[in-house]
Amino acid sequence: MSKFDAIIIGGGTAGLSAALILGRSRKRTLVCGSGAPRNVPSHKAYNLFTRDDISPTELLRIGQEQLAPYNSVQFQPEQVVCASKRDESFEVTLESGTELEARRLLLATGVIDELPAIIDSRI
Repeated sequence: MSKFDAIIIGGGTAGLSAALILGRSRKRTLVCGSGAPRNVPSHKAYNLFTRDDISPTELLRIGQEQLAPYNSVQFQPEQVVCASKRDESFEVTLESGTELEARRLLLATGVIDELPAIIDSRI
């Protein structure tokens, strides 16, 4: 079982920001995420210093590119299906069944939009 200093669940902007801090601190870090950000249908992302009016996929590409110099940060394009506390560490299971262990677990999953059903008021 692979052991990391930290496993980040969520490969969006929050997860990549956390990975940057951990990478600069030379912590062995794994970022897990499906690669499909919540705002992928949006044409642009706004209110981001130096990156206002950028496509969401381009923003993630830049974030991953900026993490490339940090050899301690790895990416796993899978979702975590189970996470549990084990004594002084956390055990994580990926979609593939791979089990990993980390001293710390960081949740950066964002939100899921659940749109209400549209009701036709003419009925």
